[in-house]
Amino acid sequence: MPFLFFLGATIFGVPMITAFCAHRFGRPFWKWFAIGCVLPLVSVFIVLMLPEQQQEKQF
Repeated sequence: MPFLFFLGATIFGVPMITAFCAHRFGRPFWKWFAIGCVLPLVSVFIVLMLPEQQQEKQF
């Protein structure tokens, strides 16, 4: 049972970290969550290397 918990935390934990980092940098959360599921460790480094997106302010 602890193994299943660890496996589940690993499978969804790394994509969550990737998605939260991407969201903080102004990128879409769910897109980066999906990328994190496909490329778990690589996606974290990719999102941290990307420049921060500037959001346009609407008046």
